[in-house]
Amino acid sequence: MKKIKFGIILCLAILFSATFMGCRKWSETGTGSLRTVFNEGGQTLGYDTASGVKILTNKGFAFKDLNCRRRIYHLIWNVMQIQKVIPVISVLGSTGAV
Repeated sequence: MKKIKFGIILCLAILFSATFMGCRKWSETGTGSLRTVFNEGGQTLGYDTASGVKILTNKGFAFKDLNCRRRIYHLIWNVMQIQKVIPVISVLGSTGAV
């Protein structure tokens, strides 16, 4: 019975590691405390390790943890961007530019 449990756990561990192997889509370089993070096909980030900013990862990409909450707030950011764009679109629409 112990051999079967060990075999199942081993198979799950191999499956888990194979699933997430190679998922990292960013690289980091730098000298001293200044670091640059290159996301494949995405934004390039720069930060100073002395500032306390940490790097978060989501779906293989790297993001700065600017609010130090260890979470990525996609929805909030998108809503804020939409709220900024709506007045611009309405002004352009009223002038006939759109």
